[in-house]
Amino acid sequence: MSFKRLVSYQASDTADAVVKIKDQMLSMGWTMHDDMSGEAKPYYVFQSLGEDSTATLIPMYMRIGEGITANNIDFRGYLYWDSGTHTGIVEFLSYTLSQIFSDDDAPFYIWVYGCKDWLVIISKVVSTYYGSFVNKITSPTNSIIATLKSNSGTGTDKVLELGSGEADPFITGRNIGIVCIDGTVGRQYTLTISDVDRVNDTITISTSISYDFPAGSIVGHQPCPWVKGSMTNLTYCCLMDGSGTTTQALKSTLMALFNVSNFDPEEITNLYGLIPLIVHKSSAFWGILEKGFFGEGLPVTYEDTLVTGKKEDGIVSSSTDNTIDSTGENWITNEFAGKAIVITSGFAIGQEMTILSNTDVQIVVDENWITNPSNGDAFDIANKSYRHFGWPTKISVQECGEFDI
Repeated sequence: MSFKRLVSYQASDTADAVVKIKDQMLSMGWTMHDDMSGEAKPYYVFQSLGEDSTATLIPMYMRIGEGITANNIDFRGYLYWDSGTHTGIVEFLSYTLSQIFSDDDAPFYIWVYGCKDWLVIISKVVSTYYGSFVNKITSPTNSIIATLKSNSGTGTDKVLELGSGEADPFITGRNIGIVCIDGTVGRQYTLTISDVDRVNDTITISTSISYDFPAGSIVGHQPCPWVKGSMTNLTYCCLMDGSGTTTQALKSTLMALFNVSNFDPEEITNLYGLIPLIVHKSSAFWGILEKGFFGEGLPVTYEDTLVTGKKEDGIVSSSTDNTIDSTGENWITNEFAGKAIVITSGFAIGQEMTILSNTDVQIVVDENWITNPSNGDAFDIANKSYRHFGWPTKISVQECGEFDI
């Protein structure tokens, strides 16, 4: 699934913003799991297994809707969501910390970036920015994941039967966790391995297992591969500790410090996680997204669009929903295919799209403009474009990998 983005959309109110977010998530490939748009406070619950569904055994359930209080977009993640009873099990981070501020009475701007692996939502109400994100942890240090082949039972010195070859990576003395993927049992962490039997594909747990985890439950250092956080409050959370089906406790900033090197990656449980989106530097938190570069300090006070590998600039003479013309150019046919185009002045400023094709004077883009560029608007064509949100004195553009667009 290609990377998707909604750039600088002016929502008329909270309800309009929620519908736009819903549309974008569906276009990214998230599945509608529970449509509660008929409620007094409408909301939607989405499910994703990530871009590589074979590598992620635990779905992520995201609940997004109008906030309980006015002028808020509710942004919650769950280990599991029961669409029959419309209830979530194990909430990732308190929604009061990850909610996104909106305006029920006046237009405001909203940005949405993401794919099936991650989602970033940012709003701008008057002159203040707010944002939250969710993303999949893909670091190799989180890759020790196995599946229970029979129920765990409760008590100490329990022997867990794993799949063929799945005991190989586990190490005696290390801590692990177990997560039940249908949510009925929840999860339990800080379980110590006392023995690894690689011949019979079993591990023995010396500490007490409090719940009878069913066959199919996931075992690993960080068996739930999702993290959720609030950029506004600099708080980040995944299922790092706790047990049962209770709401996950707050984990402040620990999940972002992946530039800290003084820890054993095998001891990752209850210490740190590596998040591909997040970089911690100079008292600010930064993320690099293909065609969406955001930064977060205390607080966000600035946003703009940067380009790298600039190829051309020009002036719009006319446009349609997915084209612009620039009279007087003499471009080579399709020389800009796959490049980024950014509107740099005028009422449509800040919009960025991928170029599908071009003639000598016309450019065709991959999605319809939010606002069609006008005669006289300026534009840049470049290899890549980045949207950033952060301190103007802290901007630092760097390559951190690419997403398919």
